[in-house]
Amino acid sequence: MPMQWGCADCGRIDETEAALTRREVQIVELICQGKAAKEIAVMLEIELKTAETHRANIYSKLKLHSVAQLVLWAVRNRVVDGYLLETSIQNGDAEKQTDFHRAT
Repeated sequence: MPMQWGCADCGRIDETEAALTRREVQIVELICQGKAAKEIAVMLEIELKTAETHRANIYSKLKLHSVAQLVLWAVRNRVVDGYLLETSIQNGDAEKQTDFHRAT
């Protein structure tokens, strides 16, 4: 089943679907963990340009413009769990601490 996209502000799902590939979903998860494109490339053993292209395609398909919008979309569409994100951040897996529960 393709991933759905919707309004980044309210999370309402649009009837139109933007199909994210498995690799794009994997990259969304890593972006939500605070990983930079270079880190993603190393982790997935792909070229930096490939990681950047995947990231650009994700933003284009979902019609999003920032990491904050992407994280909000990912939590609301259950691509990632807000609680798990908060836990990984507290354990030092990401550089910035954010309360993801307030965003939902």
